[in-house]
Amino acid sequence: DNNIIDYKGKVLFKDIKNINLYYKDKYISLDNYFINEKGKVLLYDYKIVREKINDNELDYFIVRKDNKYYSFFPIMNNIIGDEFDKYFEYKDDIYIVSNNKIYIISTNGLRKEITFSVNKNIYNIDYKNAVRKNMILTIRDYYLGILETDTNKFHRIIKTKNFTYKYIDNSNININCNGKNYVYNLDSFKLIYNNNFDDIVIFENNYKTLKNNDYYYLLDNDDRRIASSDKQIILSNSKVKVGTVDSNINVFDNGLYNGESFIINGKIYYKYEKSDYKYIISSDLKEKYESKTFLSSMKDTIALEKNNKLYFYNKAKNKTYTYDLKDYKIKNNKVNKNEIILSNNKDIIVIGRKGNTIKRIKNVKINEINYNKKRQAIIIIVEKNKFNKIYNGAYVLK
Repeated sequence: DNNIIDYKGKVLFKDIKNINLYYKDKYISLDNYFINEKGKVLLYDYKIVREKINDNELDYFIVRKDNKYYSFFPIMNNIIGDEFDKYFEYKDDIYIVSNNKIYIISTNGLRKEITFSVNKNIYNIDYKNAVRKNMILTIRDYYLGILETDTNKFHRIIKTKNFTYKYIDNSNININCNGKNYVYNLDSFKLIYNNNFDDIVIFENNYKTLKNNDYYYLLDNDDRRIASSDKQIILSNSKVKVGTVDSNINVFDNGLYNGESFIINGKIYYKYEKSDYKYIISSDLKEKYESKTFLSSMKDTIALEKNNKLYFYNKAKNKTYTYDLKDYKIKNNKVNKNEIILSNNKDIIVIGRKGNTIKRIKNVKINEINYNKKRQAIIIIVEKNKFNKIYNGAYVLK
């Protein structure tokens, strides 16, 4: 469990089990609380389901409570407008459905109704099942299908009387009917998989991770089970084609390995350990980093030690910083991951989270390094030999 404290060390929230960060880490959901970076409670007992970002600026959050959705605007610190039944995404826009009508929300919270070009012969249209603009999931002549309301074209999916559905990602939905779950692609109007599952991830090599009753199962392309875990399973050699990945994962690389996902410069990376080696791979599999001694991720940077050198790959600047470790050693790889401290017992180099040198201290020897969580600072205890006298001191890095 975790505690949330302010910069003065005061405990604001105790025994937090679930923490999620939103919009440049400025907003945080903690179990039932939703707070800003200053610790102010914005909402209680609402689940954050989507953040709407426009031109790199935050517009609003879609939140849920008691199976109803609301739009919360942080700049106004308020929920704007009435509750609505559902929402869907199409071409970077978010549409909401309320009272059988579809709206788009503006940046000031006002709602504009979206009108459809609907053929007069179409009847009993339930706009609550609008999966995209001009696309309705509905039953016609005993068949469930997608109705394109502007052309009246109907794409049959399966024969059924009842159904429920939810989004897997922006292009795929999970349809539950006839005692099974079906993955349906909204771009190609095709069923691409069916089985029994609560949630699913499909990889480009057609391996799948199925979630059932909070447990995950990895199936090969013939649906044979090859691994199971209480964490979501991803592959080290195949990209995700359908679905989204949790932050707490197991990587499958000829076996299961505990790992985590993180985002740098908008790209997802996976980190895991195998056979005494540490690995970081990008979700598009174009980047792979490995080290037996040191491998770390920071805000914009991946750092690793290899062949007696320390490399910092800054993804935001597309730049690499290199430090020769022939005479230097890493002194704080277990203290704080935001700065790296190198020392050769007479000089100190402090490397920032972007990979560049932020401080050099000459003619001192490190005795001890501590990290003060309360002040979020690194404290370096040093000694200096001057005129055959030993002087002790400390450097504080914030």
